[in-house]
Amino acid sequence: MTTKYDRILIIFLLVFAIILYCFTLCFAFDVSDTVRVSLDGKEYGRYSLLTDEDVKIFTEYGNCILSIKNREAEVVSSECPDKYCENMGKISKGSQVIVCVPLHLVIDVVGQSSVDKVAY
Repeated sequence: MTTKYDRILIIFLLVFAIILYCFTLCFAFDVSDTVRVSLDGKEYGRYSLLTDEDVKIFTEYGNCILSIKNREAEVVSSECPDKYCENMGKISKGSQVIVCVPLHLVIDVVGQSSVDKVAY
């Protein structure tokens, strides 16, 4: 048997949960605007996602082309034997990574958010 106060408490908790969920969603998305390319663990370069360009990356292990278009980055050409990095798709959000092991490359998206990512 529920009383009037039980119903009020349940409604209050539901409203509070919805507000907390909306607040979390607002801060879960980071402002990702830069692609960082690392070669052998050292930073090779940073490129803006805001401009459309093709970046040629030259390494001693081979070369590749990173295409940046519509705030997304992808490897369109690579000299690695298996071409896995070309099939990894486009990245645009923080925590997304393209890795090319034969060329010793790591390409990731970094942002300027001061809020830690929320794990669901």
